[in-house]
Parts: sequence; C-alpha cells; structure tokens
Amino acid sequence: MVPTLYLGQTLKSRTGLYTIIKQLQDSVWLATNEHHQKVIAKSVHHFRLQNERDVLLRFQRRTPSIRPLIEGLEDSDTPPTLI
Repeated sequence: MVPTLYLGQTLKSRTGLYTIIKQLQDSVWLATNEHHQKVIAKSVHHFRLQNERDVLLRFQRRTPSIRPLIEGLEDSDTPPTLI
C-alpha cells in the first residue's frame, strides 16, 4: 500500500499544525503539534475512516479508555485524516 502521508509532512488544521514524525503502521502515523505534544494521525482512502470517526465521537465521553478525537482533517492536499 502506498503511504498517504510522509515523514516531515505538515498537516494544517483549524486549530493548529501537526508534523508527521514516525510511521507506526500502513495508515497510522505519530505526529506532534505546535506544543510538541504527541498525537496519532490516521489517514486512509477508505469509508471505514468515517465510521471510526463516528464511533469515537459517540463513545469517547463514556470511557477514558478510548483515545480522544481531536479533529478530522479534510484538505484537498491530503486524504481524510483523523487526529
């Protein structure tokens, strides 16, 4: 599978900038924000990404075990990405 993101890429969002620092899996990346806090970025051209976003939004307030969804990026330069 061709990577959708690459090391050093900067993702611009409504709330800030994220820089890709490491690939964890095919479509899962480690990134940092402007405050050097680590976040997970998932980016893939697939309908399951939207489903994952919907599930995270629905259940993240019910349990601390589910990672928080910071935001979703839908830019024309990059594929849909969850942060």
